[in-house]
Amino acid sequence: TLGPAPLPKRLLAGILDMIPFGMVALVVLAHRVSPVALPLDKSSEAMKEALVQMRSDSGTAYTIMATTAAYLGYCVFMELQHGATVGKMLLGLRVVGDGGVRPRLREVLLRNLMKVMILVSGLAPLMLIVLLNRNRQRLGDMMGRTAVVVAHPAAGPPPGPQETHDDSQET
Repeated sequence: TLGPAPLPKRLLAGILDMIPFGMVALVVLAHRVSPVALPLDKSSEAMKEALVQMRSDSGTAYTIMATTAAYLGYCVFMELQHGATVGKMLLGLRVVGDGGVRPRLREVLLRNLMKVMILVSGLAPLMLIVLLNRNRQRLGDMMGRTAVVVAHPAAGPPPGPQETHDDSQET
């Protein structure tokens, strides 16, 4: 039977998968903020006002939406095609559906839509639900009937014929 993935590995895999998308968002947002817009005196009140202005900017919202959509698409594509995202692959994890088989589109969509909705809505503490069930499933995993498990290592080539060492034939 397949065992649930250890939580530290799941967390690290999630972080590894988010890093490229977070970096793209930061680069795009950094280019949107002109140095003139940031106060030179850097007083906390002036900085706060500049950040509020950036937060209310529609370009910021579009950047966040586009990055989130790209992240969602990446997760869905990778889990459908490979059974795991790059982060999960690096840590030896994979996503399975009912019965331990590769998940179908519906299952992958549900688990990833729930993940994105929870993260974007600010309800990230709901991700801690993995601590409350024996299969270590997030809410999206429960809805999609999926689980993240430790991937079985790929079987290597069959062992060759055993070489016997005969000490009596020394030269």
